[in-house]
Amino acid sequence: MTKKLLSALFFISICFYSYSQLITPFTIRYQTTQKGGIRYVSNTATTCSGIGCGAGRSEVPPAGTSTDNGFTAAYVDIDADGTTFQSSSDSLFLPTCSQILWAGLYWGAENQAGGSNYATRNQCRLKVNNGAYTNLTASSLQDNAVGFNTYHCFLDVTTIVQAAGINARFTCANVAARVGGTNRFGGWTIVVVYKNDLQPMRNLTVFNGLSNVSGANPITDVTVSGFLTPASGPITFEVGNVTYDGDRSSTGDQLMFNGGSGFVNISDAVNPLNDIFNSTLSYNGVQKTTPFINPGYTNTLGYDADIFLPNNAAKNYIGNSATTATLRLTTGGETYLTQVVTMAIDVYEPDLRAAVRAVDLNGGAVLPGDIIEYTVVGKNIGSDPSVNTYITDTLEQNGVFVPGSIIITSGPNAGAKTDAAGDDQAEYVVGTKRYVKVRIGTGANAVTGGTVNNSPLGIDSTQFRFRVVATTDCIILACDNIINNQAYIYGTGNISGNTFNNGSNPGIFDVFGCPIPGTTTTPISAASCSPPSASSNSPVCTGNTINLSATGSTAATYSWTGPSAFVSTLANPTRAGATAAMAGTYTCVISVTGTTCTFTVTTVVAVNTTPATPAPSSNSPVCTGNTINLSTAAVAGATYSWTGPSAFASALQNPTRPGATVAMAGTYSVTVTAGGCTSAVGTTAVVVNATPATPAPSSNTPVCTGNTINLSTAAVAGATYSWTGPAAFVSAVQNPTRAGATLAMAGTYSVTVTVSGCTSAVGTTAVVVNTTPATPAPSSNSPVCTGNAINLSTPAVAGATYSWTGPAAFVSAVQNPSRPGATLAMAGTYSVAVTVGGCTSAVGTTAVVVNTTPATPAPSSNSPVCTGNAINLSTPAVAGATYSWTGPAAFVSAVQNPTRPGATLAMAGTYSVTVTVGGCTSAVGTTAVVVNATPATPAPSSNTPVCTGNTINLSTPAVAGATYSWTGPAAFVSAVQNPTRPGATLAMAGTYSVTTTVSGCTSAVGTTAVVVNTTPATPAPSSNSPVCTGNTINLSTAAVAGATYSWTG
Repeated sequence: MTKKLLSALFFISICFYSYSQLITPFTIRYQTTQKGGIRYVSNTATTCSGIGCGAGRSEVPPAGTSTDNGFTAAYVDIDADGTTFQSSSDSLFLPTCSQILWAGLYWGAENQAGGSNYATRNQCRLKVNNGAYTNLTASSLQDNAVGFNTYHCFLDVTTIVQAAGINARFTCANVAARVGGTNRFGGWTIVVVYKNDLQPMRNLTVFNGLSNVSGANPITDVTVSGFLTPASGPITFEVGNVTYDGDRSSTGDQLMFNGGSGFVNISDAVNPLNDIFNSTLSYNGVQKTTPFINPGYTNTLGYDADIFLPNNAAKNYIGNSATTATLRLTTGGETYLTQVVTMAIDVYEPDLRAAVRAVDLNGGAVLPGDIIEYTVVGKNIGSDPSVNTYITDTLEQNGVFVPGSIIITSGPNAGAKTDAAGDDQAEYVVGTKRYVKVRIGTGANAVTGGTVNNSPLGIDSTQFRFRVVATTDCIILACDNIINNQAYIYGTGNISGNTFNNGSNPGIFDVFGCPIPGTTTTPISAASCSPPSASSNSPVCTGNTINLSATGSTAATYSWTGPSAFVSTLANPTRAGATAAMAGTYTCVISVTGTTCTFTVTTVVAVNTTPATPAPSSNSPVCTGNTINLSTAAVAGATYSWTGPSAFASALQNPTRPGATVAMAGTYSVTVTAGGCTSAVGTTAVVVNATPATPAPSSNTPVCTGNTINLSTAAVAGATYSWTGPAAFVSAVQNPTRAGATLAMAGTYSVTVTVSGCTSAVGTTAVVVNTTPATPAPSSNSPVCTGNAINLSTPAVAGATYSWTGPAAFVSAVQNPSRPGATLAMAGTYSVAVTVGGCTSAVGTTAVVVNTTPATPAPSSNSPVCTGNAINLSTPAVAGATYSWTGPAAFVSAVQNPTRPGATLAMAGTYSVTVTVGGCTSAVGTTAVVVNATPATPAPSSNTPVCTGNTINLSTPAVAGATYSWTGPAAFVSAVQNPTRPGATLAMAGTYSVTTTVSGCTSAVGTTAVVVNTTPATPAPSSNSPVCTGNTINLSTAAVAGATYSWTG
């Protein structure tokens, strides 16, 4: 039985406190809480050579002073195998009742690029006992240059070690190390974690990392927590490590342990307190020697793999109810590398056990249908009570649960239990799996399990039982006729909170007294069951259905294959429409659901060819009194079976039936049988009909050539008709016509009538054909303008009469008629036929087009027009029209809206225009154009220059009947011939313009320039007044530039 750590309320954790040079932090490689321990299988990969080497490597610890610094390194090689350059071995001897849980191979050495076998350092070879080597490649490789040039490898070898068993020798080869110099080392270790139900419950942990412990970096701490040691009683533990270059007699290196009361040194008989890493391979103070290790060197010269069992009787290392512990690696000066640390610490956990036994209540050998009663016992032999404890027992397909059979027979909650969930401590569960679940222990209810107290003898136990019926399904029994039953007990540590489960034990032990894990087995005698098989309804005729069948089981799935890509997942498939290609071997693989059990069964199917459905025929329809002839295709080796109306039956291939009557009409059937396979029924319908009376045909004789000959005969229900006549005439129509009669078509026409295959005698009619005049070729004077006469004509034919028709009800019997006053309604096709001797020609036609005469146009112009300007003429647009203008001074134009630039007085007068559409020209439309003379450009003048404040006087010569338009500076405008502008300012100076307009014609602009000068300011004269008579009067005024002066007095 295997105990598995499922979950935990407490979790195991690890932390590191390092004064050393921690190259790679230590992490948990493997951990479990289990009864058992840890062992090392290890040896060195190197040794020494030269003087003193033998004595040095044989020093018995703790004595001796030899180290790898004093010798030249060489490989250890024990196997006498030319394919290895290094080899050494060690033996695994685990206690009785042990089981290997995990094994990891660690190897490493001092080496560097260029060193021995450096390129293959991640590879080694391993063999068990005297077996062959297995080549291994590390799953992790670490190269290191701190303290030393080393490499370190790991590979999980659990499967190899488990297969070897608990007592085996392991030889490891080709561990690459640098040789030929000093201070070189290497080795290998298999760390083995095992379980043993006879040992205490422990927390088993394997750490790996890499730490360089030296005088400069003297401390590495590895802490583990999350476990719980027993609350009372003794506590034991083990500590192990794998270390490189721990030299013998290089003192100061120590190993300490702190379980809660401070660090306490660890040592043993071969590993002194101050030289703990001293090139030894030991367990509990005992050095490994020959024959356990080979070679049995007691000084490995640089490789340690030791497990220590400190004396914890005083609980100075670790006490009761402890949850954490720290291992410390120290040095007083020596340098070493530690790769692996292991710990095994007693813990406080439940140890749940279950046992199952079976009894056949029917007695004797177990037969299909017997009732088997299972009794299950659960208990706790660990160190911690189990809470929420329950047991499940899964049923295999070959055991069918008996409803209402669960009963707790001893322990808490004793009594019968229902199969339903939610009402008591037990239920039967049907789902992906079928199982019985019982919650046990004190306080168990319909939801949670109870408490099962711990004791070495499992005093607090619960026993329950239930029943199953041995299956009667022969497929299941053929697959597995042994009912294997194993219960699992589940619970949670009351203190630790860790959850455990354990499989049941059938209550048997090996020769060493170790309980044998496994299932309780109950074989069922299946002698009454036939082996699984397949069958069919062979032989099968083609077209029929192939019926396949295999031994049935509700627990099985089926996979059929067969000829022509046949597949099916049914137990008893069918295959409709069998063909010859479907004949052959059909194979069925019967698979039992939920197992790997399969059965392959076969059946051979023969398929005989079914004759094809016959396609019989007859001489139907048959006229009454004649013979009915029946026939079908010949089939080799076949027999025939005919049936038909009026009790007809025949075994002939092609039977006949003389003297047909209406009662013999109907469906005749035939089947063909060959090789025991009868075809489907083939049928043929036979009709018996009466012969029709002789027909009496007629026609529309006489007929004109070119016309249609119409033939007819009386209708006969359901008949077909066959006409023949002159000029190879044939027709199957009752009343045929013959278009385009010619003289060669005259003569006798014959017809027969056939009803249902029976043909009448021939009936005839005579047809006369007369010549028809040629089709006339009439003509006209088209196109014609409205109002004119339409003239029609056709060539004369001797002795003929004429018949004209045309649009607007036109008719005429004249050869060449005329139609005056044409209108648009008279346009169209005119037809004429010529009749001679009662035969009228085909119609000859001529098309007459009548075009509308356009309306008289209404032209206009831009009159009156001033001389020199353009005369613009226009007339309304007419679709599709052309235009023709005439006017004064020889004016002509074909433009709809012409212009005439540079008008002169000679161009005044009447302008005319006509419009032509479709060859029809309108009446003349006219417009009058007046041309007026444009006045001469005026020559205006002014009273310039003008002083500011005075009046500007403008003038221009008078023009009879004219109007005037003045403009000038400062927005001046005036319509006066001679305007004035008082109060002149400087802004009024500039150019003044004037135009003259007479009869709407405006002259070009005439201009005059006006200058406005500033008037000087009023002078302020002065004098020397008063002046005495006789003296001079002096007058003066301020000077003004460019001025003249005028004094008066």
